[in-house]
Amino acid sequence: MTSIRTGLHELNLRSWVELPRRAATETHLVLPNGADLLALCRWAAQNEFYLCTLAASDERMLEDNALKVYVVLSGGDRQLAILEHPIERDAFQYLAYHESFPSALPLERAAIDLYGVAPGNVALEGGMLLHPASFPPDLYPLRRNRTNERLRRLIAATKPVVERSGELPYGVMRLLVGPIHAGVIEAGQFRFYVAGEVIEDLEIRLGYKHRGIEKLFETGYTLTTGQQLAECIAGDSAFAHSLAYSQAVENLVAAPLPPAADYWRGLLLEMERLYNHIGDVAALVHDIAYDLIASELAVLRERLLRLNAALTGHRFLRGVNHPGGVTIQHPEQLPDVSHELLRITDLFLGWVARHVLPNATCRNRFLTTGVLTKAEALGIGATGLPARASGCWTQDFRLRHPAGVYALPGIGDELCSLVRGTLLDSGENLLPSESHRRVPVYRNNLTGDVMARLLVRVAEVESSAKIVERLASELNSMERLGWGMSKVGGATSSIRSGRGQGHDLPVSPRDPSLYNWPALRLAVIRKLRWRRLMTASRRRGDLGEYPGGFSDHQQVQSGLRGKRWLKRARARGGIKMAREQPAPPSSLPELLLSRLLGVFRNRSRYAEPIASPGDRLAREHRSVFLRHLDCGSCNGCELELIAMSNPIYDSERFGIRFDASPRHADALVMTGVFTRNLAEAALNTLDAMSEPKRIVTVGDCTEGGGIFAGSYALAERPGEIEEVIIAHIPGCPPKPEEILRALGAVEW
Repeated sequence: MTSIRTGLHELNLRSWVELPRRAATETHLVLPNGADLLALCRWAAQNEFYLCTLAASDERMLEDNALKVYVVLSGGDRQLAILEHPIERDAFQYLAYHESFPSALPLERAAIDLYGVAPGNVALEGGMLLHPASFPPDLYPLRRNRTNERLRRLIAATKPVVERSGELPYGVMRLLVGPIHAGVIEAGQFRFYVAGEVIEDLEIRLGYKHRGIEKLFETGYTLTTGQQLAECIAGDSAFAHSLAYSQAVENLVAAPLPPAADYWRGLLLEMERLYNHIGDVAALVHDIAYDLIASELAVLRERLLRLNAALTGHRFLRGVNHPGGVTIQHPEQLPDVSHELLRITDLFLGWVARHVLPNATCRNRFLTTGVLTKAEALGIGATGLPARASGCWTQDFRLRHPAGVYALPGIGDELCSLVRGTLLDSGENLLPSESHRRVPVYRNNLTGDVMARLLVRVAEVESSAKIVERLASELNSMERLGWGMSKVGGATSSIRSGRGQGHDLPVSPRDPSLYNWPALRLAVIRKLRWRRLMTASRRRGDLGEYPGGFSDHQQVQSGLRGKRWLKRARARGGIKMAREQPAPPSSLPELLLSRLLGVFRNRSRYAEPIASPGDRLAREHRSVFLRHLDCGSCNGCELELIAMSNPIYDSERFGIRFDASPRHADALVMTGVFTRNLAEAALNTLDAMSEPKRIVTVGDCTEGGGIFAGSYALAERPGEIEEVIIAHIPGCPPKPEEILRALGAVEW
């Protein structure tokens, strides 16, 4: 396979230095000439390299005495290239790379905000993380001479900049959505440009929840404690972020790990993937008003979160990772947990195969909706699941750059083989019985629409369950051989912090979703030619379907695999006629009534008794309408607020429900720290409430900033908010039953 050194020789570059790396597949090059680095990036893009990340660093107080830009590229055959470019002192300029790698654009804008380092060859503005209305233009908080005291003085002298929008073309209207949304959703602003019912363009504005995490890493945490902050970057991927930080520190100090630690990390990563995928599928089904199935899937997700707590002591797997190993509170629960996990995934696959994939309503809503083509995914550098659903099969870091348990001899190859088998090849020639999968998903059927992304999630749930089963069996045998958890984490003693209170080393966390926001824009804007082609294909029966044990009639009518596949499958005995199913309700009222009764039966079957004063609301025939207000959370509290409405907790039986409008709400439920970028939106939401105004704060971050206390990105809550706070619910995050008890105890 082509390596980055090949590009050096083909371009005849002379001014570069190679630094040593421990891994044979890693190459670290220092290129002082910016034009050489730009040429090498162009060559890498043409040779199918992928941008992992781009980060600036202020190293003017270190031996190189320079600002630097790092570009990390992923190539074939597990090659990883680290390209380092020192910038001339006090120049603060380099050559932009987003023409070669479009996914570098938000990272280049972040470098402008945080370091004041801007491209010199193109006009590019910052303001992505530090909005002009909230921060001064020359703050640059990650420069070495910016202390917290100096940052506070600069911010205090800020004069807000009023942003103005330009004129729109005739017939086009701008529709603003956010940053505070109608549901329990992340803060962000979406500016839709619509002409009639057609979305012509979409502008996405992020950074509202900027909490100054990078500065906190430098000033408030040591190398051995930074994982505590890393796991609070995003609540739904707490384990992944803390693992990325821990592995970075371990690579920095060459800390060895016992195999048991790698096995545990691999197992818990897949458990995190499982509950996220099942939750996302439930959300997709809920979005098309298929609440009966959505509630069933929400119950399965809740059961997975309880397995996390039974094994590690935390529903979101916090407090497990640390540099040098892991801490498992209840390892003896692993056999029971793995057995229950397999039962849950089996139920999930059964629900999806029987009630989602063969459902005509689901197919009509998901097929050809939100299409992201393979060319578009490659062009913008999309990553992860959206890229795989668009045909970029290799965009999986477990395969491109195996680490941890995936890199161990023997077991690593076996696990990578399971990952490769997630999406099946040559779907026209394979029968479901030959694939050894409950819900086989074929690569040639993934066309980048919502259905494709749904199916990749379903396929990865099945693969993750198999990986968990395999790793659990290995860990059980290790325990019998004497692998005690006391041996895990002993290497942390070799890690030392830098000068001062923090470790003084720059940390640049990046959530994978940053690369996929441009994909959302491309998925929603109109694609008239694409829709015409897809509609014509569906009419001809050319579109592949997704087999899952459906009847012949369903296969032909829905066409998920087409008539030719069905004919061959029947000839080979691979398809059996489905059992006779009951006739559907004959009228719309009967259909609605059957679904409502199903939801009610569902909730009464799962609802657990909760010793809560909320029963008083039900006895008094009263209800409380709440409106969510995200002021800068990690989304952990939001996930638990959403869980309150699943059939297990069923908050509506206590009269507690969320409303879309602050004008109809009895109280605001505030989560997260009070960021400067969200301060104005929070006050506008409070002003929209009718009297009496009430606020209930949820989570430790709402009182004093929690783990983010002391950050320059936080604002002091104004008096009009403080004086209407009627209750605080502690926890990081508080569990759903704790939130219900606290809300029930409030005197409304």
